[in-house]
Amino acid sequence: MTELILATAGYAEQKYIHSNPTEHIEQSTLEYLYAAFSLYECKQTLNRKQYRALLEEYGWDKGTTEERRSLKIAENFQAFVGCPKHLAVLPVPILLRLCSQNYKVLIEKLQDIPIGGLTCRLVLGLIKERAKFLKSQKKEKKVGNWRATPDGNRY
Repeated sequence: MTELILATAGYAEQKYIHSNPTEHIEQSTLEYLYAAFSLYECKQTLNRKQYRALLEEYGWDKGTTEERRSLKIAENFQAFVGCPKHLAVLPVPILLRLCSQNYKVLIEKLQDIPIGGLTCRLVLGLIKERAKFLKSQKKEKKVGNWRATPDGNRY
């Protein structure tokens, strides 16, 4: 009889999870941020040998992709150590994109947004605006068809 109920019930009902998937994404991002900030703190406070032993305890090797990603996010979002819930609405791939050299300036803009006002749509809009700006800057550099001579002059 229970097999019949499980076969007709939805996944959310079977696993007793919240039916809104954004709740789970936000929770997983928050957990990831907690782990990243903790790992960054350990890297800053422990010596090299102790840090490697900690990574082995977690089942990670030094220099793995996941370790580098975690440290990159924690390093770039140090302003949010006290309130990681502010960033919970952003999925981890967007946080990683904001850590790139081209988009680091947007992290400062995120600090000015009040708690609860930050949305994924807002951040994606900021990223799109920044990409347009960077593209226009790239076009400005390519003014004219000039060639360089061996002595460095242009003709």
